[in-house]
Amino acid sequence: MPSFARARSIRLNVNQLHLTPPARGGEFPVLERLSFTNCRFDAGALISRCPRLRVLELICCRALDTITVHSATVEELLVTGEGRRLRGVDIVAPLLKKFTLHSDVSVDFSMSLLAPMVENLSWNCRFACWLDPHKAVGMRLGRGGGA
Repeated sequence: MPSFARARSIRLNVNQLHLTPPARGGEFPVLERLSFTNCRFDAGALISRCPRLRVLELICCRALDTITVHSATVEELLVTGEGRRLRGVDIVAPLLKKFTLHSDVSVDFSMSLLAPMVENLSWNCRFACWLDPHKAVGMRLGRGGGA
C-alpha cells in the first residue's frame, strides 16, 4: 500500500484487494479519516501508522474474519458486512464516541469493547439461528469498576 504523507482523508473502494503496509515507512502522519470498502487488510498494522486517525469505516470487507481496532485516537468507528459471517470484534479505543456495527455474525461470534467514552452505539447483528435451533445467541453488557 502506498504512503500518502499529506493525506488527511482516504477512501478506498476496491473489489477484494488485499492491502499490505510496507515493512518500513508507510506512515500516514496527518490522516484523520480512513474508509475501506470491499477489501482485506491488517487493520492493526495500518492503524498503528495513523497517529491522528479519528474516523475509521470498514464497509463490506468480507474477507476480514475478526475486526481488531486498538487506537488511542479513533472517535468514530463504522463496521458493516452484509453476507459475511463476522467471528469477532476486539476494540480498545478510549476516545471512541460513536460505534456502529451492522453485520451478519457466526455462531461463535465474540466481542470485546473497551470504549468508556461511547455516546452513540448502534448494533445490529444477525445470526441465522435456523441453521441450528439448539444454538443460542446471547449478549452481556456491563460496566467495569463494579458498576
